[in-house]
Amino acid sequence: LLVLQSPDKETVEDSVEWLSRLSRGEVIDRLIGFYLDCDGRSADGVSSKAISEMTGIATRWDKIVNLLNVWNRVYFSAVDPRILSGLRDDADAKRTLIASTLPEDLVEEATSGVRLDPTGEEVRVLLTPQFHMRPWNAWHGGRGSAVFYYPADVLAPEEGMPPDAVVRLTRALSDPNRLKILKAIASGAQSFTDVFAPSKLAKSTVHHHLMALRAAGLVRTHVTYPFGKVSDRYFLRAGALDTLAASLVAYLKEE
Repeated sequence: LLVLQSPDKETVEDSVEWLSRLSRGEVIDRLIGFYLDCDGRSADGVSSKAISEMTGIATRWDKIVNLLNVWNRVYFSAVDPRILSGLRDDADAKRTLIASTLPEDLVEEATSGVRLDPTGEEVRVLLTPQFHMRPWNAWHGGRGSAVFYYPADVLAPEEGMPPDAVVRLTRALSDPNRLKILKAIASGAQSFTDVFAPSKLAKSTVHHHLMALRAAGLVRTHVTYPFGKVSDRYFLRAGALDTLAASLVAYLKEE
C-alpha cells in the first residue's frame, strides 16, 4: 500500500529509495490515510488492531526497507522477465473490463471464485496479479478498502504440455470424493458441515478436497467487508465447467 503511493513505481530501486526516506510517523499517516474512506472519515474509523499493526510496521521500518533491498538483490532482480511482462498484460486486460463488468463480478473472475459481497458502503478494491502463490489468492482489507492478490497463469506451457488451468481442473475432478462434494454443492449452497457430515471422511481430508476444488475455480466463496469475514458457504461456479470443456478441446486439437 505504501509502494502504491510512491511517486515513481517504474523500478524497485526507485520505490525502495522513496520508502527509505519515510519517517516512522509518515509510515503510520500514509497507511491510516489509505484506510480512511473517501468521505473523510476520521482516524477513529480505523480499528485499534489496525493502528497497532501499523505502529509495529513503523517501529521496524529500517529493517523492513533493508529486507526489501535484500529481497530485490537476491531474488526479484533474477525473476524471469516474461513473468513481469505477463503480469502487466494481465493487469491491462483486467483494466479493460472495469467499464463493462460489475465490480463483484470482476473480483470473482480475477480470483477464480472469491466473491466480494456488496456492503452498502463504498469500498476501494485493488486487484493485483501475482504468479508465485498460484493457484491461491491472498487478500486483506480495512475500513473502506480491499486488496486482492490473485493468481495469474502468465507463462505459456512448454510445447505439447496442457495449460496449468486445465491441469488443475482435470486433477480436481479426478477424485470420486471431490465429484461427490461438487455434486452436493451443485444442488445448492453448502456449509463445511453440510459437506463433511455425509462424507465419512476426516475433516482435514474434506478441507483438502474443497481447497483443490477452489484452486481449480470450481467453487465460489464469499467475503464480506469492511471486516473481511469469509462466509462458510460454498457455491458451484457452473461457468468453470464450461471453461473446462472449451479449454480441453482446444488443447486436444492444438497442432
